[in-house]
Amino acid sequence: MIAFWLIAAIATALAVALLTAPLAARGVAQVESASRHAQRVHRAQLDEVARDLAAGTIGTAEAEAARIEIGRRLLASAAEDATPHATPPRRAAALVLTGLVPVAALGLYLAVGMPDLPAETVPPEAARAIAAAERLETRLMIEPDAQGWMLVGETMKRLGRYDRAESAFAEAAKLLPNDVSVALAAAEARVLAADGRVDEVSAEMLQRAPDQPTSRYWLAERKLQQGDRDGGVAALEALQASDPSAPWVPMVQSRLAELRGPSEADVAAATGMSAEQQQAFIESMVTRLASRLETTPDDVEGWRRLGRAYRTMGRTEAARAAFARVAALRPDDAEARAALQD
Repeated sequence: MIAFWLIAAIATALAVALLTAPLAARGVAQVESASRHAQRVHRAQLDEVARDLAAGTIGTAEAEAARIEIGRRLLASAAEDATPHATPPRRAAALVLTGLVPVAALGLYLAVGMPDLPAETVPPEAARAIAAAERLETRLMIEPDAQGWMLVGETMKRLGRYDRAESAFAEAAKLLPNDVSVALAAAEARVLAADGRVDEVSAEMLQRAPDQPTSRYWLAERKLQQGDRDGGVAALEALQASDPSAPWVPMVQSRLAELRGPSEADVAAATGMSAEQQQAFIESMVTRLASRLETTPDDVEGWRRLGRAYRTMGRTEAARAAFARVAALRPDDAEARAALQD
């Protein structure tokens, strides 16, 4: 913590110095510039008087009077320009900033910052992997190589740095634009970086290989996110049936279980529970449904089931919030309108 405050103090001092240096110096620079300009003008006038006298266009008395007048102006302008008109306000602004910036920065940090938040800890093995990937990234920027970018992307994806994985796969895709596997890797990293949201760009990339399990899974999720629950469930069921022994089947089964709600086995088990156990079981199911809807906010029927569950549990405000989501997705839904009017 001491090191943090020391670094913050040094950074603040540097920032203040950068802000105030131009203000403190600019007034003096302007004074010197104005003074030099006035001197050049008046000296040119004196030279002109001398030329006119030599040419006989003016007499000696006129020349002397002109020299006196120009000399007076030169002295007056020099005295006026030497007066630091602009300096005090600028120096005052510099002094104000010197005190205001650190105080404002400290106040803002204490108001919205988290000084007690522990620093992010990265396991040593993960830190070494990230450092190696970053060194490879640096080399690849000089000597691009598709396989190298793929290695960086897979490393970052494995470590949960999905945004950086997406960038690495995108670089590989530039070098191998016709490689479908690279496009799928980039699409999945993009989806994971967006917390599971399948946007139009990702969907277009997945459509390049619509029969691949990765594409089928995330395109099914896109249907769910667009409110097509039946289509999404059917797509996941078809994916599960296509290769029951595949290593990704448990993930598909888990997702289907979330969508379908409690199975007959769950219901049978709940019948043998005490009232307290049944309540805990129901609340866990509702919590899972609510968590799932955070990633599939366009699932109208999911919000409807959540609203009904909250209403049964007596959580009126939560039920209204769920039905408000239904109404936002389907403004003409009679059940949602009735729930919001109660």
